[in-house]
Amino acid sequence: MIYNYTTKFIKFIFPKLIVSIITRLFGFIFQGVKCHSGVIFDPKNKFEGNNTLLSNTRVYKSKVGMFTYISSNSLISNTKIGRYSSIGNWVSTGIGRHPTNFVSSHPLFHSEIVSKSLGFVPYDSVGEKYETHKILESGYYVEIGSDVWIGDRVLIMDGIKIGDGAVIGAGSIVNKNVEPYEVVAGIPARHLKYRFSKTEVEFLVSLKWWDKDQKWIKKNANLFSDFSNLKMKL
Repeated sequence: MIYNYTTKFIKFIFPKLIVSIITRLFGFIFQGVKCHSGVIFDPKNKFEGNNTLLSNTRVYKSKVGMFTYISSNSLISNTKIGRYSSIGNWVSTGIGRHPTNFVSSHPLFHSEIVSKSLGFVPYDSVGEKYETHKILESGYYVEIGSDVWIGDRVLIMDGIKIGDGAVIGAGSIVNKNVEPYEVVAGIPARHLKYRFSKTEVEFLVSLKWWDKDQKWIKKNANLFSDFSNLKMKL
């Protein structure tokens, strides 16, 4: 509670640089987030701890699992991310949509909130006539699983779920759900392969090693470089 009110007051009074410094400090103290220069995130985020945000990254209204890191210049909004995931540079989520079947795609004609923020309302009671964000059952716009690797400059559209263990190639635009341990890339992102065989994927999805405690992780870390070795010894 103290963290919430303090950061709101700071954002109102101080310029961006000071906001970044203070929010980084409070983020580390209250949520165990290591932040590099220029990072800004709001108090509505939920970090499990042992997270790192690299320079100039912004995170809003998101939930981030332990040991997940987000690289430089990324914009993560209303997104749920699992544990042990690796997010590259310039990754964007929760960017919103515009209608293409309206006469105009401009929000002046479908969003009273945006119209007022721009200082112009074309007619009375515009209201909200279009769902700017596609909201998932979890309440977030995007869901990214655990042990996911997302390359640089990836754009993930609203309403997308990315399964555990998936890999998203650099520069991709993801407009369809990605299955666990699937590798996709391209514009739009398309299926390339699965990281493991069907039975191996089923084993890993069932194992959910990312939910194990730290004692288990440390004990078995030397097995992670070889799937066969891991499966044989567990």
